[in-house]
Amino acid sequence: MKTAALLTALVLVLLIPSHTNSYSQPYAPPSPTEPRPTPMGHELLMDEYDLRRHVLEDASLSAIIKRGNVLLIRSDRFEKPREEHSTNVWKKTSDALRQLGFLDRNKRRPQVRIVQRDVISQSIIDLWGEPKSGFEGWFLDRQLQAGDIVIVTPTSN
Repeated sequence: MKTAALLTALVLVLLIPSHTNSYSQPYAPPSPTEPRPTPMGHELLMDEYDLRRHVLEDASLSAIIKRGNVLLIRSDRFEKPREEHSTNVWKKTSDALRQLGFLDRNKRRPQVRIVQRDVISQSIIDLWGEPKSGFEGWFLDRQLQAGDIVIVTPTSN
């Protein structure tokens, strides 16, 4: 009987919120001026072993790595938007862009993103549409490895 009474009293004490601890404060939504992460921002705030998993499922990524290929995703195309290319041919970003015809392009170049295990890098977008701009040396010299993803974005001209 004493045990049951003690247990009941303990449960009641635990269920009654304390006004002295910081956890009992009512929830206040963040103010509109307070920075809040987007859904992608939430993902980037978490630990991640492989950034390519934000783009591909594990099974697809593993298969591409096993074949020794780089995946090209062209969001500027409806026909054949995904292709695989051998790392024997696409050793650096410049090799990929040369084969795609972007290095000799006389009009604005598309923005290109390279998603690798530990880094996502992207070319510069030239908002003024200067020809032959957008690809800098550090970007062109980037080494490509099996499983890396090259993404080409659409351009307006």
